[in-house]
Amino acid sequence: MKENIEILSKKCKNKSVVFYCIGNLFEEIYENFNLNKLFNIKALCDIKFESNGFYKGFPSIPTKELKDISFEYLIIVSPDFDTKEKFLKENNFLNKKTKILNIQQKKEKINSQKKYEKIIKNFKNKEKLKVLFICEQNEKWSYTNLYKAFKNDEKFEVLPIALFPVTSKGEIIYTQEENKNFFNNLNIDSIDCFDYEKKQNIDIKTLKPDIVFYQQPWYLNNCNHPKFVSDYALTIMSPYGYTTLSEKNWGSNSTKEIYQNLWLFFAESPYHVKFYKKAAKMKNNLVALGSLKLDNYLEPIKQNPWKNPQNLKIIYAPHHSLGLDGLKMSTFDVNYKNFLDFAKNNQNYSFVFKPHPMLKNAVVEHNLMIKEEYENYSKEWQNLKNSSIYNKGEYFDLFKTSDILITDCSSFLAEYYPTKKPIIFLNRKDRAPFDSFGEKLKKGFYEVQNFNEIENLIKEIIKNDKLFKTREKIIKKEFFMDDLTYKKIHSYIVNRLFS
Repeated sequence: MKENIEILSKKCKNKSVVFYCIGNLFEEIYENFNLNKLFNIKALCDIKFESNGFYKGFPSIPTKELKDISFEYLIIVSPDFDTKEKFLKENNFLNKKTKILNIQQKKEKINSQKKYEKIIKNFKNKEKLKVLFICEQNEKWSYTNLYKAFKNDEKFEVLPIALFPVTSKGEIIYTQEENKNFFNNLNIDSIDCFDYEKKQNIDIKTLKPDIVFYQQPWYLNNCNHPKFVSDYALTIMSPYGYTTLSEKNWGSNSTKEIYQNLWLFFAESPYHVKFYKKAAKMKNNLVALGSLKLDNYLEPIKQNPWKNPQNLKIIYAPHHSLGLDGLKMSTFDVNYKNFLDFAKNNQNYSFVFKPHPMLKNAVVEHNLMIKEEYENYSKEWQNLKNSSIYNKGEYFDLFKTSDILITDCSSFLAEYYPTKKPIIFLNRKDRAPFDSFGEKLKKGFYEVQNFNEIENLIKEIIKNDKLFKTREKIIKKEFFMDDLTYKKIHSYIVNRLFS
């Protein structure tokens, strides 16, 4: 880091500077360097600063006010440089003349796998290994059975689930209370790991884990990045979804760096091992043991969440990627009114509205609705006699008891496939393309370009689901569901550590 700071100091000599992203990495730099001597700091900026003030003796400003002050260089103090830079540019927060600099002028070469070897050697001196699971969004949670497998294994001590908030487009979304209620219902202990005074995630090192399971490759502050957690713990991830997108549209550079620095990543299938090797440039930390999500199809139905379950049961599951940037999968902006009217006008059908967890933020961000309008829209779904809203995790009983899925998502297409039930895919011409796996799945679902095709298509499917046998063949050939994945992952880890 010293070399990086020296390079930046010379580059910014006699220039006014704003430091952006004031988290753990900035705190580390502040403690080790005299920033007043090295830089002419105009302000510190972060989403946690809700109004103008002072922090560490420097003026602090909200992100939205960056354009209102005059400075020459903005230094992004985050390992996730690409995402932060994209966010600032897409939202037009900077003047065109402002130059953006990366705190990491020279990327540190970190060999996480070498560090993992040392950690495993040190395990011999421990009576029990402490296991930590991280969760930001219960809607994406898939670790319940794996959590229980470690909980019931006397070689391990499982810590309470570490709950962190979500950050989206300059806003901190506090999901911890909702997630805590979710885990309480599962009789699983959890702990809020956000420092409300400093407005940043705590360093999980303070929890003293030996093994860390990540839920997803987003929302991590610097200290909780696998390349730094690898100093003291093994890091593991099993995908929360099921990859069907093309390599070019999969993951930013910062996402890839997270995957590369994991001790183990458990891929959905042998095909996906090849996919991640190419898309994320991963090497020897990939193992194909199946999808934890698909374990649900090997378990009995626990509940039927439908109103009027005797009727034809339809799930409407819209994605969040509105607008002309990013994945461009969502068709919610052109379909949301039509679908609600369709539910109102077809009392002989039963509906569930299953939105992506980030849809609420997306509709506000893209000025489709204000927050209250979206909440009222959701309430309408809930209050109809023949419909409801399902916006939590553990949703596979919903899938298994349904009759049709209508979606523009990507992961849901694969997750729903093993039901063998029909899928109506809401396509848009400019959406991110499928990978070869997604293209195979495409042969088994019905595709529409506009809402007007849906009503007649549903009637046709009721009479004759002509793609049923196609889906059956694809499931047998492409899905990796020979045994419970959580058992295979648990056994694999135990064998790696204790054999």
